[in-house]
Amino acid sequence: MHCKYFAVNLESLFSWTGAVSAIQDACILLNSIYELKDKTYESVSAALAEYPPQRRDRTAHQFKLSQDFAKVVLGQVNILHRG
Repeated sequence: MHCKYFAVNLESLFSWTGAVSAIQDACILLNSIYELKDKTYESVSAALAEYPPQRRDRTAHQFKLSQDFAKVVLGQVNILHRG
């Protein structure tokens, strides 16, 4: 019973990360658009080019957490074993 409860809580912990990531993406893109000096192609392109570097580290971190979580859920890693 204890392990089942832990697994459910662990799953719910990671289930919201996609939604949070989408909100963060939207905020970063909105800020880039808000700060545009003009509506030229060059300005919009430059603003959008700033997006990937701002998200790369966070996305890589979330990807690694997702991989690790999948290993736990699929039983490839025993998180309760200490030795």
